[in-house]
Amino acid sequence: MNNAELLRMNQASLANQIDWCRKIASLSGGCEVRREGYSYIKDAALERLCTAFDLTKPQYARALAEEIRTGAAADKLLTDALAAGDSTEQALCEAGFENYFEQTGMVYPMPEDPSLLPREDAEQLSHIRLLKDGDSMEEWLKTFHLAFQGEIPDDLDAIHELYKKVNQDETYFFFSYEENGETLGTSFVFFLNGVGGVHAVGTRPEARGRGIASTLVKHILHLAYQQNCIECVLQASPMGRPVYERLGFLTAGPIRHWRLKDGIR
Repeated sequence: MNNAELLRMNQASLANQIDWCRKIASLSGGCEVRREGYSYIKDAALERLCTAFDLTKPQYARALAEEIRTGAAADKLLTDALAAGDSTEQALCEAGFENYFEQTGMVYPMPEDPSLLPREDAEQLSHIRLLKDGDSMEEWLKTFHLAFQGEIPDDLDAIHELYKKVNQDETYFFFSYEENGETLGTSFVFFLNGVGGVHAVGTRPEARGRGIASTLVKHILHLAYQQNCIECVLQASPMGRPVYERLGFLTAGPIRHWRLKDGIR
């Protein structure tokens, strides 16, 4: 695979994340602010989605840092490391940013023959539930936060109200993995422009190692095929990357998370 194809794949992975942030911001009363050289989500209900995107030219790193210091811009930044290049990353460092977390952009090219998709196990499949419009998402959210943060947030009720709005949107499909009435795993897929963005694949700590995450992702891949998707994309954590590789996802490149260094803001 050549560098141009890797770059396109990594940009597709980041673009789906950005579009998801735009959508949830619009549903929560936030908006996207565009500046020359960068843009960011402002005043979204979920702080982690108030993120700056698309620093297209290194010379705008200091301008973004100043907006963050004054509280105007979001205090986090995502970059496609393949597209950004060394000059942009050097400019970020010089402007006072630090790279605090890195994910891997990954892509699953959809096969023409559905028999080439990862095979679903009937027993495991029976534990997956699609959350329909109007369903409570409280247990899904509790499991999601336990999987990723290890605790349930104090503002769960507000988050629940927002996600119920999101679940009314026909471009989203939320899934839970349930046993004996208990939600053990979460995932959702966001469809846009022939791409399925796989998000929030998490498992409660006590249920890890049982293939729950793989089961959820397999199900999403089969749904994406039915939706005539060209590919599915995601951003993998170090823990999740081996799971996705076994399912046939290809590594595109790093997606880096930046913030201003401690004490600057």
